[in-house]
Amino acid sequence: MNFVQRPAVKFLIPFVLGILIGWELDLHLLVNLFILLFFVALYGFIRLSKNFQSEFLTILVYLLILLLGNFKISLDRQSHHPLLIRNFIQAEKKEIYLIGIVSDHGVRKKERFNFMVSAETLVVGNKVFYVKGGVLVTLSLKDGENITIADNVSYGRKILVKGELTHLHERRNPHEFDYHRWLTLQDVYARMWINSQDIVWLGEKVGNPILLSVIFPLREWIGRKFDELVGGEEAKLLKGLVIGERSEMALEIKTAFINSGLMHILAVSGFNVGLVSMIFWSIFSIFRLPEKVRAIFTVLVLLMFMYLAGSQPPVVRAVIMAVLIIGAKVLEYKVDLYNVVAIAAIVQLIFDSRVLFDAGFQLSFSAVLALAYIYPKFNSIQQRLPENVGQNIVLRYMFVSFAVSLAAILGTTKLKFESTGFKIST
Repeated sequence: MNFVQRPAVKFLIPFVLGILIGWELDLHLLVNLFILLFFVALYGFIRLSKNFQSEFLTILVYLLILLLGNFKISLDRQSHHPLLIRNFIQAEKKEIYLIGIVSDHGVRKKERFNFMVSAETLVVGNKVFYVKGGVLVTLSLKDGENITIADNVSYGRKILVKGELTHLHERRNPHEFDYHRWLTLQDVYARMWINSQDIVWLGEKVGNPILLSVIFPLREWIGRKFDELVGGEEAKLLKGLVIGERSEMALEIKTAFINSGLMHILAVSGFNVGLVSMIFWSIFSIFRLPEKVRAIFTVLVLLMFMYLAGSQPPVVRAVIMAVLIIGAKVLEYKVDLYNVVAIAAIVQLIFDSRVLFDAGFQLSFSAVLALAYIYPKFNSIQQRLPENVGQNIVLRYMFVSFAVSLAAILGTTKLKFESTGFKIST
């Protein structure tokens, strides 16, 4: 790989390495800041001196990028923050009052309703603490009144809840989904179980005005329209495909997709973003808008779609890449796919370096990198095929479909070595 023409790749590799090191070491934020500033000062001193070797300076630059990644994960993780809410979980059972902001729309699961609360104030006995971090709140759904209360749970509502603050459940089996880790990556560090009488609504909604006034109302409107016009399990499936809302889908259907190896179809990612880009670019072309105007409108639509789909790592990656490719097309720049992928990863990691440990982030980027590397190999094979085969539209389409699918499968396949040998899983 030619790194000279791919500066984003040159930055990404040490930056990711620094994040991984910082995650394992978990040093205090101030320690990481001191180390970073020391090497910044060292770089400045060497740069100003007359007798410095460019090779040594290059190594120092890579070290600074690594330390930057180390500092970033320490800043995002905040595991040593004294006001983190998990530090206030009592050893003995004790009722507390929690005031915070609802940070999502919640998920209904049979006789319970789960939603996240961004904690602000904690009252334990006669003591008041101002805290940080999220709490997973579970509301028991045993009667019609509770269901009505659950329907009122929405992003931005300020609430007061009463209950017992507990630790998140740890993973019980080595190979099962680590829900504890996933919640921690979402800034959720504690859990609370409540009933209908334990919740009080406080004041008006607060939060991101775009999410409050545009995104969430539009998501709800799309969901209602699918229910009205389609209905049944088909509507729930469409919600998953269009806005990434899969919580309503029956467990049997999810299991069927998983067992058939088609679960990726329900994940809003590159294919969906590409489809949205082509549709709206074509619509804006019909109205004969200038290319730059088309590009701006298409980018705005993609950003809207990203928020509608829940801003999950795969769709964020796809939108960033689409924006970069559209921008390169308008500005007549040559597109290097590896550089574009690296820029998309850097942007996401700068916003939140913990996303590196998200399975969706890892699988999304590994699949794209596999396509970028493996598909051209198949394309060269296709060009060597006999002319009557290579020019056959049906055979060419079948060959391309096979190549793309195989590259994506290979990119998301991992080897798990066990005592009896190894097994391949995707």
